[in-house]
Amino acid sequence: MNNFNLVAEPPLGFNQKKFKNLILFEELEYSLISVSLSDNHYTLFKKNIFNSFKLDLPKVGSTKISTVDNTKIIALQPNQYFFMYKRISDFPVDELKSHVGIGYYSDQSDSWSIIKISGENTIPALERICPIDLSIEKFKIDGVSRTQMEHLSVIMIRIAVNEFILMSPRSSSHSFYHILTQSAQNIL
Repeated sequence: MNNFNLVAEPPLGFNQKKFKNLILFEELEYSLISVSLSDNHYTLFKKNIFNSFKLDLPKVGSTKISTVDNTKIIALQPNQYFFMYKRISDFPVDELKSHVGIGYYSDQSDSWSIIKISGENTIPALERICPIDLSIEKFKIDGVSRTQMEHLSVIMIRIAVNEFILMSPRSSSHSFYHILTQSAQNIL
């Protein structure tokens, strides 16, 4: 019998790329778990979230970060949440289930390309490729939105005035990266 080890490959493998007043950083250390639930489990789910993470569930279109362990809960639509946290084991669904209990879980950790974009030129770079209003008045800090960048689906989370987490399906990660780098290079 052959002994072999599987080694995870990052979606892109660029780590960090700097432009004038703009940085792209590939996030690789996160577990990303999707949790869905039926309406009749919402009250218990909400209670379990408060007991485990010491926070109320975010409203749709927003995120909240636990002060207990920095887990980010992302509310995309009613009764569907992403839980994003630093990877601590190879079994993230089991980790989360031990805290939350009820729900339908899906490990999405290796299904997304996650890039953090930051710097003074973040907004000009994103405005070139993103159709939503990125003004701080409309897209607030801790806000989340599904959108498109050129022809690709993207989930955007604003974490600071000039800092976003961008998530696109791993299958289109190279096109996603190309769109971001082209826009960053073409800022006047």
